[in-house]
Amino acid sequence: MNRDGFTLTELLIVMALLGILIGIGLTNYSGARQRGMDSAAQQHGAAVALAVQQYLSQNPVRDVSALSSGGWEDCTKAARITTPLPSSPDRTYQSGDIGWKAPPEFVTCRIGGSGRSVQVTTGTTSGTKTFINGDSP
Repeated sequence: MNRDGFTLTELLIVMALLGILIGIGLTNYSGARQRGMDSAAQQHGAAVALAVQQYLSQNPVRDVSALSSGGWEDCTKAARITTPLPSSPDRTYQSGDIGWKAPPEFVTCRIGGSGRSVQVTTGTTSGTKTFINGDSP
């Protein structure tokens, strides 16, 4: 007997195996994607916390409320804070630009705190991460 093709049972078995492999692959892909988004949010939060700490260290008379009045409490947009340092009689010193880049659109970010204690909270769909004075608790 000469067969030209596959039986229906063979085709159904191959399709079932492909379905199982695709299901496993999609589960791993979505998990890796979420871990990547969480990592991006954490990196952005650390960068913002570091920039705010630099700003406060160069401006000893300022506190976190100065950031709110400057419109920087929402850190989901790129920001640049230029702070002049005290000048001397022979030359003027000025710090470099302090700031951060805009995060990916899925990252939320807020700057809060009181006095000179800074709290930066970033988040994605899976949760939030808080940085207090540049450190993650």
